[in-house]
Amino acid sequence: MIPMNKLAVNQLKIGMKVVKLDRKWLDTPFLSHTFVIETEKHLIQLRKTCEYAFVESQCPSAFIDNESVSAKNKENEGKETLSKSFKLLNVIFNDLTTSSYLSSKKVKEVVNYLTVQVLADSKTYDYLNTIQIKSPCIAHKSLRVLILYLTLCKYIGIKKDKLLGLGCAALLHDVGMVKLPITFDKPEKLTVTERNYVLSHTQIGVKLIEENKAFPSIVSRIIESHHEHFNGTGYPAGLAGRDINLYSRMLTLVCTYEAITRNRNYKSALCSYSAISELARVSGTMLDPRLVARFIEVMREFPVGTHVKTIDGDYVKILAKVGGRKYQVALASSEDCDCNFLLDSDVFEGVIYE
Repeated sequence: MIPMNKLAVNQLKIGMKVVKLDRKWLDTPFLSHTFVIETEKHLIQLRKTCEYAFVESQCPSAFIDNESVSAKNKENEGKETLSKSFKLLNVIFNDLTTSSYLSSKKVKEVVNYLTVQVLADSKTYDYLNTIQIKSPCIAHKSLRVLILYLTLCKYIGIKKDKLLGLGCAALLHDVGMVKLPITFDKPEKLTVTERNYVLSHTQIGVKLIEENKAFPSIVSRIIESHHEHFNGTGYPAGLAGRDINLYSRMLTLVCTYEAITRNRNYKSALCSYSAISELARVSGTMLDPRLVARFIEVMREFPVGTHVKTIDGDYVKILAKVGGRKYQVALASSEDCDCNFLLDSDVFEGVIYE
């Protein structure tokens, strides 16, 4: 007889071998009685169909050991790719400070490195916080933005053949800053004069890109509009809604999150949950609400007031984050605030935007 462990469906992991379910096989969507959980889709099907499952008892421990080794190898590879990319980006920006030469070859090399990395490992952004970075502020923030942007592109299903151009725009979104006669690492906020200089950086960046002629036209279009706001209060053209191209709207969101989660001399970084809550607060004014909803799903942080669909098809409203992945929720259709319960965010399938 095969030794088995009984596990609740929310304890199951990819790689485990299921040998028995808590109901008749014909009442499930699975093609055989025993199978290995190979995809996230399998996990969702199990959570929708069953309450618990039996797995081979050797499987969980073996899986955990293999998962740990694999995760460590992935992390090491990710850190190596990030370090190599930082070094190359420093060369690009250093060359640009003393001339108008922007190496499209090196830029595309960095973007290719990190596109392959992010497509292979969605945790790449987490590795940035665990490596020692010796680079100017502009290079540091540009890499952070690029990785976040590629992660969002991957999540919403942007085709791979578009990622090189989009990645170049994300990496070079603030390239115009390099040519401004001001210091960004000063301990206090920018003066009015310095602020006016900053407002010109998108146009300077567009000029640098267009003079280069080695980048597709979408790169300069994205950069030009990434400070436009969804309600029309941004710059340089005061565009609103879908008059701002999708990729620029995505970049505005990512840049906002990156800025408020990075320690600046005049303002401390917000934690991820507080930052996502801030994005939700400006959803529909500064940011595209549809994209904010998708980004919440990417980061798996659900602000108070968010409406979420669960894998069981229920619609719930987030009342509070209790800790870890636990949230206090109420049915969205209920007006009784006292009728609430706890859910793990693993059962949240999608965010409903307004």
